[in-house]
Amino acid sequence: MSLDLRDLRVDIAGRRIVSGITLHVADGQFAGLLGPNGSGKSTILKAIYRVHQPAAGRVLVNGPDLHQMRPRLAARRVAVVAQENLMDFGFTVREMVMVGRTPHKGPFDRDNEDDRAIAEDAMERTGCADLTERASRACPAARSSGC
Repeated sequence: MSLDLRDLRVDIAGRRIVSGITLHVADGQFAGLLGPNGSGKSTILKAIYRVHQPAAGRVLVNGPDLHQMRPRLAARRVAVVAQENLMDFGFTVREMVMVGRTPHKGPFDRDNEDDRAIAEDAMERTGCADLTERASRACPAARSSGC
C-alpha cells in the first residue's frame, strides 16, 4: 500500500499549521516524521487519518484521495489507535488488531478464519506476533493500517 501527500496544507481555526508537505511512501516502506514539538507532525498524521480536512493538497492511499472517499471505504485503507487515546479497554494485542477488521465486515458478521489470518499477518509484518496476549499498547500493528 502506498501513501502520497501532495502539497498538503492544514489550517486549524483559521491558522496555517502545515503547508507544502509532499511525501511518497512506497508499498512495503516505512517512514517516520521527525521534528521539534509544535512543528506539525501530529497535524500531518491527523490529516492522513482524516481527523483534519486538508485546506489544500491531497492525501492519496494506493492512488485515490482518502478525503474524497466515503468513511467506510477510507477506514478499510487507514486505521489508527492514537497514542493519546486515554481509554484502556484491557484488550490484548490480538483483540485490538482484530478491531481493525471491522470496516471490512457487515454489521452482524463475526470474525472468521480470513480475518484471523489477516490480523496474524499484520502482527508478523510489524514484528509483534510474540505479543499477541499482551496489553494492546505494546504492538505497532494495533496502531497502524496493517490489517
